[in-house]
Amino acid sequence: MPRPIVDLQGKTFGRLEVHWPVGRRRHVHWLTSCRCGELKIVAGSQLTTGMVQSCGCLRVDCGREMISHLPQLRHGHARHGAITDMHRTWMAMRQRCNNTHCKKYRIYGGRGIKICERWDTFENFLADMGPTRPLGKSIDRINNDGNYEPGNCRWATPLEQAHNKSRKVKPE
Repeated sequence: MPRPIVDLQGKTFGRLEVHWPVGRRRHVHWLTSCRCGELKIVAGSQLTTGMVQSCGCLRVDCGREMISHLPQLRHGHARHGAITDMHRTWMAMRQRCNNTHCKKYRIYGGRGIKICERWDTFENFLADMGPTRPLGKSIDRINNDGNYEPGNCRWATPLEQAHNKSRKVKPE
């Protein structure tokens, strides 16, 4: 039995405004219009998880500078279904901050932690954080209440992260 369609009509995800469903195969797809004027058909799951937030214009306009001479960047971190640690880190960060169904959303996106617009594309994340994740380290926000952005993120060991976590305050 197919899952019920979640109504996304009229909602906005990143630069995309959802208009109406255009078909149902394995996933529901939606006709969207981008702020730049382009139309794009996108799977609903890609909208709700934050995987797709524009027609592709975010690849060109990274928010700080135009990189129009590189319109079709290939990062090489997801070949033939095998995803690298860097790509997995980027996707997990996006899930924690953007997907309300993610188990950790409450302690990230739910408390206002966001990802900078520059990191909407994986290529920009790679450029800022390096091509590979250092062995035994994971992404860490220097200011734990700050957003995921180039000046506030580093690679840290589990011990470094333990010293940098939020402290829970017990209610009185």
